[in-house]
Amino acid sequence: MSRLRRTLEQILSWDDIRLVASLSSKYCQPYRYRLIGAAICLFISSSAMAGLILQIKPILDGLMQGGDPTLVWRIPLSVMGLVTINGIALYLQGVLNDSAMQRVIEALQIDLFKRAIHADLAEIDAHHSSRIVALLVGQIGAVVSGLTRAIVVVARDISLCVLLVAIMFFRDWQLALLVFVTIPLLGIGVRTINENIRRAMDHTMTAHARLTQALHDVVVANRLIKLNGAEAVERERFREATATREALSMSMTRLRSATTPINEFIGGLAIGAVIFYASYRSQDGASLGNLASFLGALAAAYRPLKRTAATLATVQESITAARAVKAALDVQPTIVDAPDARPLAVTAGAVRYEGVTFGYSPERPVIHDLTLDVPAGATVALVGQSGGGKSTLLALIARLYEVNSGCITIDGQDIRQVTLASLRRSMAVVSQDTTLFDASVYDNIAYGTPNATREQVFAAAEAADAHRFIGELPRGYDTPVGQRGVLLSGGQRQRIGIARALLRNTPILLLDEPTAALDARSERAVKDALKRLMHGRTTIVIAHRLSTIADADRIHVIEGGRIVESGTHADLIRRDGAYARLYSAQATSEAA
Repeated sequence: MSRLRRTLEQILSWDDIRLVASLSSKYCQPYRYRLIGAAICLFISSSAMAGLILQIKPILDGLMQGGDPTLVWRIPLSVMGLVTINGIALYLQGVLNDSAMQRVIEALQIDLFKRAIHADLAEIDAHHSSRIVALLVGQIGAVVSGLTRAIVVVARDISLCVLLVAIMFFRDWQLALLVFVTIPLLGIGVRTINENIRRAMDHTMTAHARLTQALHDVVVANRLIKLNGAEAVERERFREATATREALSMSMTRLRSATTPINEFIGGLAIGAVIFYASYRSQDGASLGNLASFLGALAAAYRPLKRTAATLATVQESITAARAVKAALDVQPTIVDAPDARPLAVTAGAVRYEGVTFGYSPERPVIHDLTLDVPAGATVALVGQSGGGKSTLLALIARLYEVNSGCITIDGQDIRQVTLASLRRSMAVVSQDTTLFDASVYDNIAYGTPNATREQVFAAAEAADAHRFIGELPRGYDTPVGQRGVLLSGGQRQRIGIARALLRNTPILLLDEPTAALDARSERAVKDALKRLMHGRTTIVIAHRLSTIADADRIHVIEGGRIVESGTHADLIRRDGAYARLYSAQATSEAA
C-alpha cells in the first residue's frame, strides 16, 4: 500500500493537489456555476457515449438476427438521439468552460500585474524584467489552459470510464476482472515519464525567460546595438537562445509522446487477454452480442485511459508553471503603510536625515550614519564622485527603499509613519533620463496628475519652456513621443519632465542630475525652466556639473556614504578641500 501511495504521489503529489486547490479556490470560485454547468454537460456527454455502447448487444442479438421488428426504427433513432445529445453537451461544455477560464486568466494577470507594480524595488532589481513578462504573458496561459484541458479531459474520461466499467461488469464480470489486472501497469510508465517532465519543464521555463530577455534587450537597446555594430553578436545570442529552447521543447515532446507506445502495449495486452480467455468460453454458447458489447466497452474505456495517462504529462508542465506563478503571487512588498499610518501633513517642507544607514545588501552599507538637514524652501545640493550614495539618498526619501537604521522626517514626521500615497504626492522628481511612455505629449505631461485640466497642462508646458516646440510637432500636444520618448531630443524630453513636475505642484522637489546629458544650448533652456520649478520649493539636487549649483543654499560633498564637507559654494572654494578639488578638476576638464 505504501509503495502504491508513493507511486501515486510521484504522478501527482499532495503538494501539487494543494497548489491547484489553492489557485482554484481563489480564482475559480466566482465562476463556479459555469464550471458546474460544464461538469454536468461532461457527464451528459459521457452518459451518451455509454448509451451508444449499450446499443451494440441489441444490434447484434436482436436487429441482425431478426428479433423484435420495432428495433429497425428504435435503434437508429436511439443512436441519432444519443449522438445529438453528445454534440450539444460538448458544445455547451466548451462555451461554459472557456468563458470561465478566460476570466480566470484575466484575474491572474491582474493580480500578477499588481504584485509587479507594488513590488519592492529590491525585488525587481533582483530579477530581470523578462521573468515578469514571461509570467504575465506565457506561464499564466500555460497554467490555466493546461490545467483546464487536463481537468476537462480527466473529468470526462473518468466519468465515461466509470460508466463503461459498469457496462463491462454487467456484461461479463469475469472478463472485467481480467482487464483490471493490467490497469496498474499504466502507472509505472506514467510515473517515470512525469519525473522527467518535471525536470525538463524547469529547464524549458528558464530557456523561455532567456529568450524573452534577448528580445527585450534588442528592443530597448536597439540604438546602442547599432552604434556598436553588435547586430551579429545579438543575432548569435538570439540564435543560441532559440536553439536551446527548441532542443528543450523537443525533449518535452519526446517525453510526452513516450506515453503512446507504453499505453498501446498495455492496451493491446488487455484486449489480447480478454480475447484469449473468451475463446475458451466460446463452447458455452456465450452471446456474440454480449461479447461484442463487452469488447466495445473495453475499447471505448481504453481510449480515455490512454488520454488520461497522456494528460498527466501536460499536468506536470502546468504544475511547474503554476509553482512559478504561485511563488510570484506570494511575494509581498515589505515597504507598505504602517498599521497606524496617517497622511503626511506638509506645513513647510523641511527634510531631515537623522543617523541614516542603508545598504542594498545589509552587510554592505552604502550610506553610513548620515545626518543631513534640508531647511524648508531651501535648495541643497549633493555632490561627489559616482557611487558615493547621492542617488540613494533621493530614493530613500521617497521610500523606494527602506533605511536599515535611523530615520527620515518631513516637518518632523517620520516618513515610515505616513501613507506612501501622501508621501509620494508631496514630491516631484526630475532625473537625467526622463522616463516617457509611448503616448502623446499631453498624456506624458499629465501622467501622475489625472485630474489636470487641459489649461493646466498648457500652463505647465509654458512654464517649462516646452509650449513652443510642442506647437511645432506634427500633432501638437497629441503627437506620440515614441518608445521612451525617442522621437524627441534630450532637451525636449527634459522639459516635458519638468512640465510634469510643475503640474504636480509639490512642496518638495528632487533633481537627479537633470542637465548632465544635455548640450550647452539645451542646458541653458532647461536651467531656466528648472529655476521656475524650484522657486518656493524645498529642493534636493544632485549635480554633475558643479557650476549649475553655485547658487545653492547649501552644498554637501558625499564620499563613501558620508558627508565629508558642507557649506556654500564660496565657503567651500575658500576651504580648498574636497569640493574645491572637484570643482578645479571639472573646470580643467571642460577647458580642455
